[in-house]
Amino acid sequence: MRAELARLREMLEQNSDWIWEVDAQGRYTYASRQCIALLGREPEEVLGCTPFDFMPPDEAERIGRIFGAIAAERRPFAQLLNRNLRKDGSLVVLETRACRYSTGTAPCSAIAASIATSPSGSR
Repeated sequence: MRAELARLREMLEQNSDWIWEVDAQGRYTYASRQCIALLGREPEEVLGCTPFDFMPPDEAERIGRIFGAIAAERRPFAQLLNRNLRKDGSLVVLETRACRYSTGTAPCSAIAASIATSPSGSR
């Protein structure tokens, strides 16, 4: 069992997508190391934050409305494009999809991949 868990963890960490989970309050409880490449932040910097903490205010409002409806229906989603601010101030556009939405301790597990970047927060 330990060998299987170690193998799965290695697969997660070698994946080019950022895999994450949030709790019922929408705070990250797991973030794979790919958040370094996408957000310029270590996983430890992301844990306890919400996805909206890394978005420009107008984007956080827009995505908040969309995600609110998704969460109310507890349904998976795909191709949710959202702009995020990297630690250096540049923007990255992520495509996010939820692969699981449950009632467990991690109600939402998702995968995000970068589809575009722009320097210094330009839109």
